[in-house]
Amino acid sequence: MKVDVRPTLWVSLLTASWAYGLLGWQLSAHHIYWSIGALVGVYLFTIALMWGGGILGRMMRIGPRGVITMLIFSLSLTLAASAPTAFAEVLILMATQLFARLEFQTAGFSRGVTLGILLAVSSTTFSGGWLIGYHLFPSNPLWLS
Repeated sequence: MKVDVRPTLWVSLLTASWAYGLLGWQLSAHHIYWSIGALVGVYLFTIALMWGGGILGRMMRIGPRGVITMLIFSLSLTLAASAPTAFAEVLILMATQLFARLEFQTAGFSRGVTLGILLAVSSTTFSGGWLIGYHLFPSNPLWLS
């Protein structure tokens, strides 16, 4: 396996780091349970993007499973209308996660190594952002509005 480390690989990793650090910083203004839940969500989101492509694709098909598609779209529309900042944060996280995953896999990393690197970077920067927000520079608890 030949790994090609390009500058865009580091840019994608840096943007994903900033996005997860920002999420951790914003959640530091809330109770710790929100942060723990978000960290578990980060793990599940990363794993779902890595290995859940076939399952997610089958769930999004039109037909009997179209109810799940409608549910996902209605939840995202509700989130966009009620909390546009949180919706933008979720979109940024999805975009940076997909960008980093594609860059790592086109550079020659396997899916397992890519998953391990992205999980380590996302949890580390999420925790670092939360610690900065909790101890040094507090976030505003009204960021969802």
